[in-house]
Amino acid sequence: MKNKFKHYFLSDKDKTKIIYFDFPCNFLNKGETRRIRIMLPKNYSKENEYKVMYLLDGQNLFSDLTCAFGSWYLERAIKDDDYLKNNIIFVGIDSPKEGIREAELCPFDVDKKEDIKQDEKAYGDIFSFVLIKKIIPFINSNFLPSQENVISGIGGSSMGGLMAFYLKAKYKDIFSFGLIFSPAFFLYTKKSLNNKFLNLLSKDDLGSYFFFVGGMDFEKIFIEDTFYIYDKMKQHMPFNDIQLIFDSSKGHNEKAWNEYFLKAIEHFKY
Repeated sequence: MKNKFKHYFLSDKDKTKIIYFDFPCNFLNKGETRRIRIMLPKNYSKENEYKVMYLLDGQNLFSDLTCAFGSWYLERAIKDDDYLKNNIIFVGIDSPKEGIREAELCPFDVDKKEDIKQDEKAYGDIFSFVLIKKIIPFINSNFLPSQENVISGIGGSSMGGLMAFYLKAKYKDIFSFGLIFSPAFFLYTKKSLNNKFLNLLSKDDLGSYFFFVGGMDFEKIFIEDTFYIYDKMKQHMPFNDIQLIFDSSKGHNEKAWNEYFLKAIEHFKY
């Protein structure tokens, strides 16, 4: 990937630099690329050890200029936290167009197809393979002094929250933290939630999970199944840390997720 890294600043006033490059992914189509966006710690040096937080829907993380529905304004959310600014590399993975995004962030074929615009097949395992086998090793080799013992987290919202839960549960040896915002568990029956999602969990997963769900408008359909997953985990799994925040005043949007991002990511410090 010759001349692979480019960058832009979030604003003239805020000199936060976002490094970006187009990674050859071949997710669904030969020759396909996906934009990766990286916010490095202040005074970054490749000689230092860092944690890495991977976030889905990377185009929504930093600026309104790169997304259709509003930004998480991630750099603002962590601006007053010296640890987060200095010790974590944030990596955003952009999504494809909406219809393909929904299929790509489905780990299993859905039970309620009327609730999602996709064909009959889910492509989550293809996405997972590229992330685990290609993107993560590339990030580690280019931005960290060693690929050994890297502490990583995974996060997302809505369909991204669904995929983040799947990735955290399945690849517990890679991800020690899961940020699960408004996960789209409602696409599956309780039987599938048990047999497909909860069956991924095991007693040797001592990682951390942070759930958030709101209670306004469209967000209401996310409540029941998020609580269902959370309650099952609390009953049967010896997790070091699992937390759910329910805010009845929040809807299904980036503004709500921004508000709780700092509280969630605090769990990734430890």
